[in-house]
Amino acid sequence: MSVNITLRYHENTLQLFYAAKNFQEGLTVTGYLIYSDLTKSDVQTFEELGDGIYSVFFPYTQKSNERIERYGLVVKENGATKLFEIVNLIT
Repeated sequence: MSVNITLRYHENTLQLFYAAKNFQEGLTVTGYLIYSDLTKSDVQTFEELGDGIYSVFFPYTQKSNERIERYGLVVKENGATKLFEIVNLIT
């Protein structure tokens, strides 16, 4: 895989960290989540932290009573899809 993604849960917020291929800087990185009920979140713009690493916060609302929830994550660089990943969140 050419990119790395890290997820962190904190106070009803999911924070995602994304490292672009070759740690490329100056990209416009956007993304959205696909929930287990197949609805999509609003598109969010990632903030560049430096050195080709980007971060974004998504509001989090638990959609099921399961301890593990799965989400689809779509990340785009300059409008082109670069990543689709299934993300597991254990609450």
